[in-house]
Amino acid sequence: MMYLKPLRAFVLSLLLLCTVFVTTAQAQVGGGEEGGNTQSLVQVIVQIVVTAIVLRVLSCFDLP
Repeated sequence: MMYLKPLRAFVLSLLLLCTVFVTTAQAQVGGGEEGGNTQSLVQVIVQIVVTAIVLRVLSCFDLP
């Protein structure tokens, strides 16, 4: 049962990181031809919060 904790943390971290990348891609596609990254303020805040959560989870492990 000891191996489930790191596996669960890895899967959750991967899911959160993928969510950040998907929201960024959606914002870029939604921007259309005008170019640039046209993210809304809510998307930026969500990305910051998700990144903070992922970093907090990763800090729990003794990584090299």
